[in-house]
Parts: sequence; C-alpha cells; structure tokens
Amino acid sequence: MTAKDAAILGIETSCDDTSVAVVKNGKTILANLVSSQV
Repeated sequence: MTAKDAAILGIETSCDDTSVAVVKNGKTILANLVSSQV
C-alpha cells in the first residue's frame, strides 16, 4: 500500500455472530472473518 491508500477495519456483531473485514480504499477486500456461536 502507498501513502495514499487507506486500510479500513470493519467490525459487525450481533447476538451470536461476529464479523471483521479489512478493506483497501473502500473497494478491495484484503481479509474477512466470520465467527458464529451457533
């Protein structure tokens, strides 16, 4: 990534699920993970 690039960490939770993602410039998914207790 260059100095102009932005990495965004998104976190979403609900009663039994948690998700995280790292997105580059709001367009490219670099990583994502979903965890469920069900």
